[in-house]
Amino acid sequence: MDPRQRQRLGWIVRFFALLLVLTLLLTGCAQQPQAPFDGVIATSDVVFNLDFTALNTTYTSTLIVPEGKEIMADIQCDGGRIDVTITPEDGEPIYTGKRLPTSSFSIVPKTPGRYTVTISGENASGYAHVYVEGAVHYDDEPAENK
Repeated sequence: MDPRQRQRLGWIVRFFALLLVLTLLLTGCAQQPQAPFDGVIATSDVVFNLDFTALNTTYTSTLIVPEGKEIMADIQCDGGRIDVTITPEDGEPIYTGKRLPTSSFSIVPKTPGRYTVTISGENASGYAHVYVEGAVHYDDEPAENK
């Protein structure tokens, strides 16, 4: 092989090496970060609803629980991880659920008062509805009937 052919071959090898590096870099840049949240949040003193196609963050809300009422929860996990924690205003959590499956449950608080509900997700889709017993926790009534 003469020097010109070696030089040409060197340029071709360098070109393809550069092309490979650029392809790898651009492929890495093309990956989109996961959305922290895509969905709807409804919250009040007695309701904390998250309906989502993407949950990759943490939300909190405070529920006011009267004497004799329970805290109800309906979880629909269509994928990913959903965690729920319920904590009284002055105390340790009364409920901690990690990697919750689709389920419904209730918690009986020892005392009435304010309870902080924390809902976290990782690559999650579905919904988490946490509400005080007896509260209307989803809106299925047409606006004209209110």
